[in-house]
Amino acid sequence: GGGGVRRSTVGALLSRQVEQSEPQSEYKSDPITRSSVIFNRKFSPLDTHHTIHDDHFKFADSHFEDVNFELKGAWESHWESKRHQGPYHEQPITQLTGTKLQSFSGHKGGIRNLAVSDCEHFFLSSSKDKTVKLWSLRRLGAQSVAQQLTYAGHQKPIVGLELLEPLWQVASCDGSVHLWDLETAYCIHQFSSQKASYFALASLPSLHNLICVTTSDMMLRFLDIRSKAFAHQWKLNFQGGGFVRSLASKEMWVAAGSHTGTINVLDLRIGELLHMWKPYELAVAPSATSWNENLLCLKATKRGNLISSVGNGLVSLWKPSAAKLLHNFKGHTHAVTCLDTMGEQLICASANGQVTIHNSFERHKDDPISVCKVKSKELKGSTSSMAVLEENQLLLLGSESGQISLIV
Repeated sequence: GGGGVRRSTVGALLSRQVEQSEPQSEYKSDPITRSSVIFNRKFSPLDTHHTIHDDHFKFADSHFEDVNFELKGAWESHWESKRHQGPYHEQPITQLTGTKLQSFSGHKGGIRNLAVSDCEHFFLSSSKDKTVKLWSLRRLGAQSVAQQLTYAGHQKPIVGLELLEPLWQVASCDGSVHLWDLETAYCIHQFSSQKASYFALASLPSLHNLICVTTSDMMLRFLDIRSKAFAHQWKLNFQGGGFVRSLASKEMWVAAGSHTGTINVLDLRIGELLHMWKPYELAVAPSATSWNENLLCLKATKRGNLISSVGNGLVSLWKPSAAKLLHNFKGHTHAVTCLDTMGEQLICASANGQVTIHNSFERHKDDPISVCKVKSKELKGSTSSMAVLEENQLLLLGSESGQISLIV
């Protein structure tokens, strides 16, 4: 194969890197997890055209030309520490070291979003450099991994990214929403509005054919990705205006958080505004006179609760159907810019590189079980995005410098 550039019918420019791959070699597996990052004493290549999903997207990983590639450094230490735990090890993380296992370089601007596939074979990253890149997680070990595919159809920095894995498509937002094919990076459709720009973007677990976006005129708009049409919209209620910074959704509700610190929760069935509140008003002592109200991110949990990060380290757990504060998490001295969950664990990352893990977080336990600082040699620049590899118990962190690191 060779590289190529072409345009889609809606003007999306794509650049795809497909390189020549070596002949298939015999491979023996000695997995330490039951998912994608498969560790072997000899880091032999997998099938050179490994199929990820229903014969779609064949990766050509030519950067592993040596079939006897040895695990070295951090990979060697990590393999040794995990090899005795067996392929079905599902114990929670007890300690993060902040050590970088792998670096992914290619973006020229800050990383805005990271999205990992359910199988953990690959992930997507979006950036201020107006591109979305796809990276393989199948074979790692080199100092840096090149991207497998780049979508370069955006005209502005990207603010939202959703991997629509059942449809093998991606939705990315830069003020308009681009719907594109994950295998070819062909732009299928663009959703745009002449009256308002789109901001936050989210998929809906209970409605696979719809995605929702927030608009600059404070609407929650639903887009049908199958019919490529506008479905309906509901009005948000944010006192004092501003813009929506984050969305989180569950089967029956969707939560929208404005940068000024207000949360709206709407019923997904009828569009009724269930509750509106400001976390800092309910979760901070009245004596706090100089609290930063800015809402940074929202995250829905598997049990149907909502996590919010506001101001300089206020991380709270809510029952969204009642706007009820369940718990405030201790141990955060800086603004938490990224939230994610890994099983029963809550993982929080701050811009200064501090990563904190709370165990059994929905049981309202106070003390974090692990706090580590990711050093600048492991991740250059302020931490701007995060995603978890739950099966492999690893973290992906993106920074304002454009670097992405796989952290253990």
